[in-house]
Amino acid sequence: MIAEIHNKSGVITKGSEDELTGNFFGSLRYPAFNKGLKPILKSSIRPQKCAALLERIYEEKWDDRIEFWLQDTCEPDILISFDDLDMIIEVKYKSGLSSEDQLEKYGDLLIRRSGDKDKVIFLLADDKDAYRIYNENVTNRKKACLARFHLDT
Repeated sequence: MIAEIHNKSGVITKGSEDELTGNFFGSLRYPAFNKGLKPILKSSIRPQKCAALLERIYEEKWDDRIEFWLQDTCEPDILISFDDLDMIIEVKYKSGLSSEDQLEKYGDLLIRRSGDKDKVIFLLADDKDAYRIYNENVTNRKKACLARFHLDT
């Protein structure tokens, strides 16, 4: 439903990446962050030091802090802004990045918008795609912007 509201892809097909993103995260924005999305993200994030960024967030009502498919110089699936942390969540379901510099653009967006806040990009994908994208963009340091996020392998 959220994907349809945001007019994603013209036609939403069952099992599409945008439908998955809208349905899953759209539903999880209503329970308290600590009881819903936070434990899911913490158990899924690698490297684990990034999960520690979520520890200090205690939000009961946070549905007004999430933006779907923000229209900017790039279009991240989800942007969540807390007082001390801004995060982008990019969902890749049976697909790769849409451009070679997609994650770099997301990093630039966070740097522009977030000031002194902590910033993080979470890539949600199946293991094979996630490792490939991570290795190509982070461990090999091909994207200087991502290095500014101090991600270790």
